[in-house]
Amino acid sequence: MHPKYSIYRDEKYLSWIRDQVCLVSKSPGPNDPHHAWNTGGKKPNDYLAVPLRRDKHDECHTIGTESFEKKYNISFELEIIRLLSRYFGGQNVSKLTVLGY
Repeated sequence: MHPKYSIYRDEKYLSWIRDQVCLVSKSPGPNDPHHAWNTGGKKPNDYLAVPLRRDKHDECHTIGTESFEKKYNISFELEIIRLLSRYFGGQNVSKLTVLGY
């Protein structure tokens, strides 16, 4: 179970995510920003997005997050922390409270 968090919208961040390499295939952008967790019908938090190539994004929705992470030996949670750290460059790290850290 993931901690509760506020919903943040940041189109600039999503644009940056699109330009990142796919976490699985390492294909250069543009890639889809995949919002890693279901928020119970609410629009997902933009800071919980990871870059996935279109076919990998579709696959993740087909097999589910847990199966996808296991298949490719990745952790969306860890990758989100890495992406946020790179994006904010050590500044405004209070945004990491988005994940409850």
